[in-house]
Amino acid sequence: MGWKGEGTMRRTTSQEKRLGEALLRHDARNLQLKRRLVERGVDCRLVSDIDCHFWAPDQAHAGLLAQELLAHGFRTRVLAPPRTAGSWSVHAGITQSLERAASHEFTEEMVRAAAALACEYGGWEASLPPEAGPC
Repeated sequence: MGWKGEGTMRRTTSQEKRLGEALLRHDARNLQLKRRLVERGVDCRLVSDIDCHFWAPDQAHAGLLAQELLAHGFRTRVLAPPRTAGSWSVHAGITQSLERAASHEFTEEMVRAAAALACEYGGWEASLPPEAGPC
């Protein structure tokens, strides 16, 4: 099953450029993170609970994104913005390898799924065994 809006949403050149820039930033961060994990002896094939972070402009978009992520096997929760900020937070959990979470393909899926619903993918984090040490 594809992501909502995948292949059907027309984007302007500037929107595609912004998506490309976001992908480059995430890919660079993921590369650094994978290096740190490997330096600490963590096997990136390790399956772990991955928590993905998204930002939505309002409650309606946060709800739509959460529904879309649920349909793709994620566990989700939506958090209201603090009184001083306007963005809603969507946390989406999934169990998969660290390698998959850090992959360009997964990142592109998350960036595009969020963008299709006027949201933004903020990245991911994982729970690691204590022997892995802090990253």
